Amino acid sequence: MWGRVNQSKNRISKTDGLIRNITMYFLAGIALLVICSLSVYMVSLSAGQSSTDREELRTEQKLLFTWVNVNIVDSVNKWLRAAGKEDDLLYDSYLVFDTEQSRVYFEKEDGALVREPVELPAKYDWKLYYFRPNQTKELAGIIRLKNRHNRQNHYNIYKEAFVLQTRISGDFGVNFIIEACRALGSGTGILRLDDYPFNRKFYEKTEGTVNESALVSEEEYLSGKL
Repeated sequence: MWGRVNQSKNRISKTDGLIRNITMYFLAGIALLVICSLSVYMVSLSAGQSSTDREELRTEQKLLFTWVNVNIVDSVNKWLRAAGKEDDLLYDSYLVFDTEQSRVYFEKEDGALVREPVELPAKYDWKLYYFRPNQTKELAGIIRLKNRHNRQNHYNIYKEAFVLQTRISGDFGVNFIIEACRALGSGTGILRLDDYPFNRKFYEKTEGTVNESALVSEEEYLSGKL
């Protein structure tokens, strides 16, 4: 009789242990499911925020690109076309980048301003880069450029380029390029600074071309004011 009682107790004990195990596994499964659901939610929420942020950056980039074209590119285009036109207000003037004051303007040899300086948006960190074959460096201070060719179609074939650039955030930014004091452009994004792709067709030597850097030295600038 006592043997039957012990066997019954053993069966009950095993049943209780099985129930406890099942309960533990069930609760662990629910906890795991909750954790996974929260993880998926947080990932999707983060992705949504990232997508929204990039869209806002893309809009800001587009607005800044438009501002650069209206306030700088149009004026520099006129400066480039003024070569050899003595009746043009921009004839024989310097294109000036002031990296300390973050502004761009045109200046006559005697120091007189052709027009009011364009103030670059202060919220951005503007950088001016100078490119030569196998050379890249940042320019700082007051940088003056001069059209060395004095007639239309007598181009400067000195291989150099100037890039004014700012980064908005990450890979979002705006750049403005002058190459060989002959062509310019602007674009969105951040340019690679280690390998500028010079356009070969700008550097073919023909009759009347000049081969001299557009950079104006301090000595040249001071002699022009005498």
